[in-house]
Amino acid sequence: MRDKKLKEAILEQKKEVDSIEIKVDRMTRSLLDKVPGRFSYKDVARAFFGAFFVGINFIFAGRLITVATNITWHNILLIILVNIVLLTGGIYYIGYRRVENKSERPFLQFWFKRIVVFCIVSMIVSFFLIYLFAIYSEPQIHGFYDLVRVAVIISIPTSIGAAFGDLLKQY
Repeated sequence: MRDKKLKEAILEQKKEVDSIEIKVDRMTRSLLDKVPGRFSYKDVARAFFGAFFVGINFIFAGRLITVATNITWHNILLIILVNIVLLTGGIYYIGYRRVENKSERPFLQFWFKRIVVFCIVSMIVSFFLIYLFAIYSEPQIHGFYDLVRVAVIISIPTSIGAAFGDLLKQY
């Protein structure tokens, strides 16, 4: 009878030790290995702040409006493509390569959420900065087409700023 109680106590202790080992392993992975977590509303908020702070530095660039009003749609599409490629590289090298179980978190799923959020946030912040600093009232701006071109050019640094939140969370 006493042996049975002793065995039960030992098994209970073993379960507790195993539970502690699992918790320590999770903490080690989250603190030291920097395994990326799930994309949340906090990440979206970080993206807005990063986009705003980086974008505000570029909104006053000297030739921004001149370049934006003279650029063609072909160049705009090329800028968007290069921006997506840069963000994809950042998403992969900063976050996805640290994912341990890639079969449970495929790259396309990991990438799609982030790229959509970064691109939407960067365009919202770009239009907000255009409005905030009254860029729309510049004499070179002749309509919505010119505003979109300015917003796309500003969206390059703002999208990189949006991705900074993900980078800073990793380090």
